[in-house]
Amino acid sequence: MKKIFIDGNSLLIDSFKLASLVWKDNYRPTVMVIIGRGGAPIGIALHEFFWYQGWEASLATIKSGAYVGLERKGKGRIEGVSELVSHLSPDDRLLLVDDVFDTGMTIQQIIGLIKKMGGDKVPAEIRIATLYYKPHRCQAGLKPYYYLKEVDNWLVFPHELCGLTLKEIKEKGEAIRRIVKDNTPGRETPPLS
Repeated sequence: MKKIFIDGNSLLIDSFKLASLVWKDNYRPTVMVIIGRGGAPIGIALHEFFWYQGWEASLATIKSGAYVGLERKGKGRIEGVSELVSHLSPDDRLLLVDDVFDTGMTIQQIIGLIKKMGGDKVPAEIRIATLYYKPHRCQAGLKPYYYLKEVDNWLVFPHELCGLTLKEIKEKGEAIRRIVKDNTPGRETPPLS
């Protein structure tokens, strides 16, 4: 599968474009939920954009991870849902923010946990915002409400190293490759590839 390397500035610009898309749709979430790790930089940018526009939303994080390098490792572990639902009310409007909507299974699992654990506190409005959507890989019965681009390729985000060779890491810039190489002597392919 072809890998597309995304640089930090492009990620930030795309994050603000996604924020603008949500804003122009007049959706005003009361709680933005960052799906971490990947959704962290995107969610922070969306939150900052809304705050700059004068809209204050609470910010929450749910930790999730279903991938190691290029391999999906089952459902993945999800943390932080109980903390989130303890602060919810039925009047809230949630915006779940992630980097990529791939199979959709992680988001589906998160929404299921919110509904199961939240009981009568579950908001009627839960929307999904993501930069990249892979419709051909989607296995869940849902799709993101907001997305910026449809893609098929494997995306390599600015912070990602696992699963990359030093040659591929050089795509991020010689300075980054040098830093990584200096700390992993004698190894061309880092662990977890």
